[in-house]
Amino acid sequence: MKRILAAVLVVLLLVGSIAYAEGVDVAAMSNDELHALINSARGELAKRELVAGGKTVLFEQGDVTVYLTGNYTIAEWGEGKHVMLLEAAVLNGSAEDIGVYIDNCCVNGWEVYGGSIVGIGAGKNKKATLEIRLHEADIHAYEAIEDIEFKFHVSNASYKKLFDVEGVTVHFNAE
Repeated sequence: MKRILAAVLVVLLLVGSIAYAEGVDVAAMSNDELHALINSARGELAKRELVAGGKTVLFEQGDVTVYLTGNYTIAEWGEGKHVMLLEAAVLNGSAEDIGVYIDNCCVNGWEVYGGSIVGIGAGKNKKATLEIRLHEADIHAYEAIEDIEFKFHVSNASYKKLFDVEGVTVHFNAE
């Protein structure tokens, strides 16, 4: 309960300081304008936490940021098949519901299946898992992963492509 109250107070302080710094009359704002300001403040707080926490940002384009949280699991998926489950978070500061789709995923130069994150509401954040099929690259342990390359695209809820993200490489087990 204390954490929730503290978070609410931080958002209110941030909104108040933004309004004061920019000369915005919060009392004169409509509900939609106030909600947009609060969502913007929430997004800014989440981005600052990313930097402070040393998270791996996969991309930041437009009003969308995708990062890896650092949590992962290697799981057996059938006999002799292994998948890496990478926890990722999407910060959607846009005015549209979106999905983040992996167009191409390569592990150590081998093309493999990589999952997508869908159903992120406008102005909302979402944590989800990206599934990487390691067995398609003959990899069965975390220590064998050198790098994973991603190509993404972001689409709205009607599957209209909003933008492409090319060539994101995450290095693992670097010496």
